[in-house]
Amino acid sequence: GYGGSSTTTRSSPGYSGALQNDAETHLEWQGLSGSVSSNGQDHLSMTLNAPGLKLKDEEGEMTVSSLSYSSELNQGAHELWYGTAEGSLEGMLLDVTTPQNGPFRMQLQKLRFDSEQREDGDLVDIDGKFTIDTLNVNGYTVENAIYDTGYHNLDAASLSAINRVMREAMR
Repeated sequence: GYGGSSTTTRSSPGYSGALQNDAETHLEWQGLSGSVSSNGQDHLSMTLNAPGLKLKDEEGEMTVSSLSYSSELNQGAHELWYGTAEGSLEGMLLDVTTPQNGPFRMQLQKLRFDSEQREDGDLVDIDGKFTIDTLNVNGYTVENAIYDTGYHNLDAASLSAINRVMREAMR
């Protein structure tokens, strides 16, 4: 809009066929959709959804199903972004056999994460949680795994300086 606000929507259609540089590898891509909205100053809202993909060759296959991400962020002091983000992956299967390593099978069901970054004056609190309903690797199963972490009372100016250095390093 005239105030600098914008919404960008992106999508990628599905595709099924051989990879361009590897005719032996078959890809089934179910597409992608997402959007980013901004008020042009200090608010971002993002969503991303990908129904899934399957990649298969003579050594095995990888399947990923239902990937999603969303966030609501506001820019605060020290050019840091605060808010919430969450994502999920319904399932993933990696089933391969190679001459060097033999068979390997990993199956994941329902990976989820959520995070929140809060501003408290010159301090920042960050909380995050990852959960996995079921992970099976070569017959070894872990169920209801949770990794819950928090970092509290971090210096906002120091985090901002680290962010600037990281952005420069990535250019």
